[in-house]
Amino acid sequence: YGVRMAELARTLRSQRTSLTTLQAIVNATSEMVKNCDDVAVSLARPDRTVETRASLGAGLVEQADQLQTQCGEGPCLDTAWDAPLVMANDLPHDGSWPRWSPAVVDQLGVRSLICVQLYTHENHELGVLQLLSRRPNAFDSDAADEVLGIAANSAVALGAMANHEAAQFGLVRRTLIGQ
Repeated sequence: YGVRMAELARTLRSQRTSLTTLQAIVNATSEMVKNCDDVAVSLARPDRTVETRASLGAGLVEQADQLQTQCGEGPCLDTAWDAPLVMANDLPHDGSWPRWSPAVVDQLGVRSLICVQLYTHENHELGVLQLLSRRPNAFDSDAADEVLGIAANSAVALGAMANHEAAQFGLVRRTLIGQ
């Protein structure tokens, strides 16, 4: 476990943009956690909309996020605003989403999920890391612990990238003003 987290930290540190960092997070999570049918980093907004920022490209998360926006409820919305970790192992029975759960099961076949906040110590929320599976009971407590470790490394990398990009923008702006 420790070796994999160290490798993840090095991989994320080597990324050059926020977008490539997001994609590296998604790809690494898919490789590290078993039973994922799709993985994504999504943003939940105060207006109760959910936007997929990076995914494996399977389309499952994008559709699940659209359903969360349509229903006004779901695990990303709960995780972004209320709980650092949300797990469901047997949708539609697990979770507190009376509209979203049956819809995601009926339309997409999703049965299990883990959603974790991406944040730093400053509580600057950067989004939600979510894993979806079409299998019931796909994720256990070990998987949840691993996803929490991935999320912590990811939040630090995204925070550092945001600071770097802001500094780069400031340098370019200063140079243009100087000219």
